[in-house]
Amino acid sequence: MAFVGEIALRTVLIFAWVLVALRVAGQRHLGQMNVYDLAMVMAVANGVQNAITSGSGDMRVGLTSATTLFALGWLLNRLSARNTRLHDVLAGHAVVLVNNGHLDETSCMREEITPEDLEKALRSVGLSRIEQARMIVLEVDGSLSVIPNE
Repeated sequence: MAFVGEIALRTVLIFAWVLVALRVAGQRHLGQMNVYDLAMVMAVANGVQNAITSGSGDMRVGLTSATTLFALGWLLNRLSARNTRLHDVLAGHAVVLVNNGHLDETSCMREEITPEDLEKALRSVGLSRIEQARMIVLEVDGSLSVIPNE
């Protein structure tokens, strides 16, 4: 039973530390995650998992790993805010799929967007046909933004 209590305490401590680190590092809201943010979360999770479960690493190893990852993330965020090219490499960029009611089939194929994906996005704003959209954009977070014709 003491082992279970230790795991619970380690989990609470690591959770609190990660929560504080996320706030200090200025991470975006989870709903706005891009590929870079997801990679960061996965790396931190891997870095702290042994610290939580009393595996081969102790808490210092997990905290050091996560701290290093947060510091690297903070540095890359600062650099990418000043360098558009680096930002595009790390976070990607939006892709126009429909422009003035005309479908860009090449972009849709490259981004693996199906006609059903476009139809769903159109319905979400009350439209039924692509011609009714001035623009449909695949955002960096994977969502589709629809701008209707005036």
